[in-house]
Amino acid sequence: MATKKDLAAQATIEETVFRVYSMPEEVRERMVKAREAKGETSQLFLATVIDQQLPNIVSGLKALGVSAPSESRRPARLPMCDSMLAELRLASEATGLPASTLLLACINLAAVPATNTQKRRRTPRKGTTTKKATRSRKGRK
Repeated sequence: MATKKDLAAQATIEETVFRVYSMPEEVRERMVKAREAKGETSQLFLATVIDQQLPNIVSGLKALGVSAPSESRRPARLPMCDSMLAELRLASEATGLPASTLLLACINLAAVPATNTQKRRRTPRKGTTTKKATRSRKGRK
C-alpha cells in the first residue's frame, strides 16, 4: 500500500478526470464526513480508499468465485424454478451484482473440493501400516 504522501503526489502528477457514479445518498454523506474528518480532498480520499480497500474486495470476490470470464466458459442448462429466479433477482437488486454472477458464486462455494474438510481416516487402509503401528511392533520383539 502506498503512503498518503505517495498518493497525494500521484494525484497531483496525473491529470484529473471526472466520472459520474450513481451513489446512494447515505454513502455520499458518509464519504463527505469521513473525508472532512481526515482533512483530505475528495481525490486524496478516493485514492486512499481504492489503495486500501480494493485489494481486499477483489480477493474476497475471487474467493467467492466472482472473477472475470475465462476462455474456458461454456453454457450450462440449469433447472431453475420461479422461486429460485426470484431469489437471485432480489439478491441482484440488493447487491448490484448480476444474478448470473451470484449464482456462480453460490455454485462455486457449494462445489469446493472437500479435501480440506474431510475427516482423516483413523484406521489404516488394508496393506498399509502407520508409523505408530510400526513403532509398537518394534517394541514387542
